[in-house]
Amino acid sequence: MSAIPTPAIWEIPELTQINRLPARAFAYPYDTVEAAKTRDPKHCSRVLNLDGDWGFDYFESPEQLPEELLTGSAAPSPSAVIKVPGNWTLQGWDFPHYTNIVMPFANHPPHVPERNPTGLYRRTLRVPTNWVDSRIVLRINGAESMVLVYLNGTFCWHEHRQSTTG
Repeated sequence: MSAIPTPAIWEIPELTQINRLPARAFAYPYDTVEAAKTRDPKHCSRVLNLDGDWGFDYFESPEQLPEELLTGSAAPSPSAVIKVPGNWTLQGWDFPHYTNIVMPFANHPPHVPERNPTGLYRRTLRVPTNWVDSRIVLRINGAESMVLVYLNGTFCWHEHRQSTTG
């Protein structure tokens, strides 16, 4: 059984998000005016940069995702490591699908083809202790197509992506 929300939410064009915060201008939360003048996010005590190596698993479709990979129950180690930021199609999995002329697959909206390449990114992190009673926001820049976010095995967020940040 898959932990992916059902029905196949990627086939519901009216459903563009679940639990996503409204789009807005973004600014780093600097602690001081001096830090803000640097324009360097490394000087933000309330920002945790998640760039780097992530665990990665590739599947031919989201239905192939084993539930334990999303719920965290006895999940095996990721099969590979991938660089973030980065695009899996440029790091050895699948191939780029973008085109502005012809759809790269049979077009039968709202249904997607059986082969619907799916990447699962996993990362363990520790939230700083001084953030315990704070609102924590995950900001994703540059995800392609659709994003599902799970935290400690619990579904948190979904959005279809174009070019907005979430």
